[in-house]
Amino acid sequence: MNTIYDALFNNYSIIQLIVAIIALFFWNTFKQLEYRLYIVSLWFIVLVEVFALYYGRHVSEIGYNKIVFNIRNIINFYFLFWLFYRFSESNNFKKTISVLGVLYAISLMYEIGFEKINPFQQPQVKSFILAGFSVMLCVFYYFFEMLNSSRIVNIYRDLFFWIAVSLFVYYLVFTPFKIGETNFFKLEDYFYLFYIKQAITIFSSLILITGFIVCSKRKV
Repeated sequence: MNTIYDALFNNYSIIQLIVAIIALFFWNTFKQLEYRLYIVSLWFIVLVEVFALYYGRHVSEIGYNKIVFNIRNIINFYFLFWLFYRFSESNNFKKTISVLGVLYAISLMYEIGFEKINPFQQPQVKSFILAGFSVMLCVFYYFFEMLNSSRIVNIYRDLFFWIAVSLFVYYLVFTPFKIGETNFFKLEDYFYLFYIKQAITIFSSLILITGFIVCSKRKV
């Protein structure tokens, strides 16, 4: 019980839990497979936070839980690539997403094979940065596609529009932050900057919640 409490209530994960709970209320409204899997992914992220803390405290002999988050990132990014692939109507966009997915896989193998990163003890930062920028690129491509189609008329009633905006805001801040966190500053020296994580998580979550509410009258 203490593990669950620490994981969810002592950091910004409580925000993610609130979003997951709210999204679950719209389960019967958004029946499209992609949207339901997205709601599942929100719960997946929350549960990983709990499991990661438990793993670090009770499973790992050396107290590290980086492997949990590394695996979480891989699953999450490939799910997002798949999501954009499913919502794309452009073959060029789909090819671009496939290339980004391959590049991400190469970056993962490069970090382990050439940089000798131990994924059990170290975060795979470069691959995260590449994937973060790839998601933002997908958002740009998606918006460009929307602007050149008839769907632009009802864009605010499209839940995926809100998901894309939320993802863009999140990774726009988190990706550069990941670079700085790893290479330029230490937590004890610039701990106040870590409030950015809370602020951007709240903001991107509010965007997502707004999307669920605005689009809830339109069953998908």
